[in-house]
Amino acid sequence: MIITDIKQIDCIAEETFGKAKGIVSVDMKDYAFIKEHSESLKVIKFEVPALTEDVVRSFDDAIVEVGKENVSNILLYIKGNGSDAGIRAVTIEQFNMFIEALNKHLETANIIWGMGDDNECVNNISILIILGYGK
Repeated sequence: MIITDIKQIDCIAEETFGKAKGIVSVDMKDYAFIKEHSESLKVIKFEVPALTEDVVRSFDDAIVEVGKENVSNILLYIKGNGSDAGIRAVTIEQFNMFIEALNKHLETANIIWGMGDDNECVNNISILIILGYGK
């Protein structure tokens, strides 16, 4: 899902970072930084059962679709259910697939990243990428 409406992006950020419990945390201050230092924002949001190479390919396609020109700031946050014996948990190796995909497309952008744990996120892993354009 690609989102460009700033009010909707603000709501998603508040829902995600307002109550995020992170292994590597990001918060509303990080979102405020991205917003303040960008002329416009776009969001890519995925809910997937597992982080696989197919998901990374879909992510690659989404990056191309939103336009990778003039992306100066990125906030990447991935969360899963850490109490599910690793099945729905996000591993560092899986997370690194996304960092590598971002770097492949957007190597000059400032990336703020976080990895979270959400016991309510039982069936899916949530991936949220906020792209800041300009400035």
